[in-house]
Amino acid sequence: MQPESGAIAVAEQPLSLVGWTALCAVAEAIGMTAAAAAAKGSQALIGEPANSREVVEALSIAVAGGLVEGVALGGLQALGMGRLLPDLNRPQWVLVTTAVAGVGWAGASAAAAGSGRDDGAAPAPLLILGAAIVLGAMLGTLLGTGQATVLRAQVRHPWRWVGANMAAWPPAMALIFFGASVPGADWPAGTVIALATVTGLLAGAILGLISGWFVHCLDGPSAQSRIALYLLGGPAHRLLDRALVALCVRGVVSGSTFELPVQYAAGDNAVVVLPGKPETKSWWRNLVDPAPVEVLLAGRWQPGYGIVLHPGEPGYDAALNLYRQRWPRAPIPADNPLVQVRFTALLSPVAARTPPTPPAAECATDPHSRPESRGHPRPPR
Repeated sequence: MQPESGAIAVAEQPLSLVGWTALCAVAEAIGMTAAAAAAKGSQALIGEPANSREVVEALSIAVAGGLVEGVALGGLQALGMGRLLPDLNRPQWVLVTTAVAGVGWAGASAAAAGSGRDDGAAPAPLLILGAAIVLGAMLGTLLGTGQATVLRAQVRHPWRWVGANMAAWPPAMALIFFGASVPGADWPAGTVIALATVTGLLAGAILGLISGWFVHCLDGPSAQSRIALYLLGGPAHRLLDRALVALCVRGVVSGSTFELPVQYAAGDNAVVVLPGKPETKSWWRNLVDPAPVEVLLAGRWQPGYGIVLHPGEPGYDAALNLYRQRWPRAPIPADNPLVQVRFTALLSPVAARTPPTPPAAECATDPHSRPESRGHPRPPR
């Protein structure tokens, strides 16, 4: 049995959102600095390209600057991701990132180089924003796909990294395009490079903050689940309380704990959960034997005991009727198991399968999903 885990199987040094953001910021600062230096160098050496040879030379310089960005981003991201995934193929990550991000940014550099013209004309801001968003979405899709192929052997949900990059690159690229469009052709090289460095730091911070939020979705809850967990544990829990609770379950093999939002029906002293598509899920298998569970209900974590009920077993029909009363339109296959959680604080005598009440399970998931980290107090032990 392979219980689900709420966090990636990490190395001794876990990756924090702040650390990932800092790595991305430094990488983009290096990349923007190199691209700006390449652009000013091309301007000084070649000026306005007048023939095909000079066009090729100018483009080669832009590509060289872009490849520096790709190597910097790939190397620093590999450093951070490698701390989280010690078996990550770092050279392959750098190669993929350089090939996609480097060439993509080289194209952006070449396009942006034409924005500072001597005739004073400049592209409309909306045109710059639109081009940046389109290029960012394309770059994010290609880069996320390439990097996901490197992650396939490391995490259970590598393709979520595509969505992470698709979300992160458009705003980062918009800021990059804006910063690249500000300098005129007559700006001193030092000023242009300094502006590029600052722009790179800000764009990289945006890239890191957004993509870093998805890192723990690669082997844990999906982005939608993490948002639901956040809402259930905060002041906005009332928006979801009628339909959802969060369960904190410990894996019987791994010993690790994880949280997941689930649809439920409330009864006397208990809640009933229907595992959807149970053949594809494993979390409920940790409750085949009665086990401690915590339930995030009404904004508070409540200790309880969970157990799987199968058709024909004592208590199954009552639990099924309770669930059907709450969700009359929910399709329930005839052989679908149910999970029943009884709260220990109000525990009343039930079937002999329910053991005496021990201390509730301690839910210690990754730092981004721990209730303590979100400021939601737990019941006293």
